[in-house]
Amino acid sequence: MKGSLVTQLSLMLILVSIASACGTGTAKQTEEEASAALPGPVLRPTASGSGPVTMLSPFVNQELEERLDDLSAKFQEVNPEIQVEIEIVSDEQLADRIGAGQELPDVILLPAEYVADMAASDMIDIGLVTAVLDEMDTNKFFPGALEQVKAGGDKVLAIPYYATVQGLWYRKSMLEAAGLEPPASMEEILSVAETLSDPDAGVYGIALPGIGDPALLHHAVEHLALAAGVKVFGNDGTPQFADEAFVQVLQLYAELRKLGPPDPITMAEARDMFLNGQCGMILDSTMLPQTLAGSEGDSGRGGVRELGRDLGFISAPGGASHGYTLALAVRKDAGREAVRSWINHMMFDGYLTQAIPSGYAPTVSSKAAEWMCWKTLSWFGFYETSMPEDLLVGLEEGPRWDTDNEAAAVLASRLYAGGLIPQAMGRVLNGEMTAEEAAVWLQSEAQSLQ
Repeated sequence: MKGSLVTQLSLMLILVSIASACGTGTAKQTEEEASAALPGPVLRPTASGSGPVTMLSPFVNQELEERLDDLSAKFQEVNPEIQVEIEIVSDEQLADRIGAGQELPDVILLPAEYVADMAASDMIDIGLVTAVLDEMDTNKFFPGALEQVKAGGDKVLAIPYYATVQGLWYRKSMLEAAGLEPPASMEEILSVAETLSDPDAGVYGIALPGIGDPALLHHAVEHLALAAGVKVFGNDGTPQFADEAFVQVLQLYAELRKLGPPDPITMAEARDMFLNGQCGMILDSTMLPQTLAGSEGDSGRGGVRELGRDLGFISAPGGASHGYTLALAVRKDAGREAVRSWINHMMFDGYLTQAIPSGYAPTVSSKAAEWMCWKTLSWFGFYETSMPEDLLVGLEEGPRWDTDNEAAAVLASRLYAGGLIPQAMGRVLNGEMTAEEAAVWLQSEAQSLQ
């Protein structure tokens, strides 16, 4: 088990809870059976307040949209005086709405990266968030998720809602056939990818996000930089993208990308290639187990259970884990009782069983055992017993770029909203710029945002 002693002890407690909650039998339990075994949501009437309450959410998948609709319908059954109006938008539309300073709804479900700049711009109500968290106890959250919404300060600016964990997945059989051990460093990842890559045979060493998946590309570049120990911000929050260390990250990413399926290709397509044995490794998230679970019975993929046992996962390739959190933020001056009632329902009453879409994990550590028994039981039945533990390391730690520095957190927030990291990396991948030129361009853009 990787991670600090505190992390290890925390994970041990959660894993004991998992064993207790799930039982020790070997028979696979269906999602319906697991769900039925859990306590249902307790719908609490609202003491006061009236609606409507408006909410904005990025489009994650159709399932999330359906879950939010179901969540609001159940809430309104016992709160008929509060109408909940939910608007679903694309990532680009969400960024435009926030960046343009447009009138925002009462509640916004958004990537945690936006929170620091929104707080610095006095766009969000921290008081209501604090009130809700006072009821919950922040010790119930995974520390990595909580740090992402502190943005370098002491106050929690938004509520971590759900997350993914990113890491390096690999096909054990492909590595073993080539006489290779699972890579433990960035250099070893490159070496293993070079050995496995055979484009003439339609086999590739590693799949990484490309130009067509900008948000995923940002996270992948950040993850490689963290693993390489690269600091992109100084102690005073100034950007350091033009430094040789970051240039080398761009170069490494471009080299790894050449050893993968050629563009244009989406990560969804790359996942299929990986699961079909056409790619030896992939830098991906908990979306991969969801894809595998969804393909059970797919005659084109063969034995899904056997395939699951052939997958290895390294939560911290090169020594750094990576978590991606979506958070609930409240618009400034929207802290009405009705809004608080809706957020309470999202966090307390319908959190696990109604709100979290497939491919995502809870940020509330006390819910981890139930999540693994219910939400992803069909996933973990396919894997080695260490898989849940490996995933939890990413939730427990999940560092991001210099989140202990407020100035850096605000700048990182603006870089994310502007899509500047994937733009720089994309210019290297399409041959428009060298890594050095892209780093200089990114440095200039980052300085203009300070």
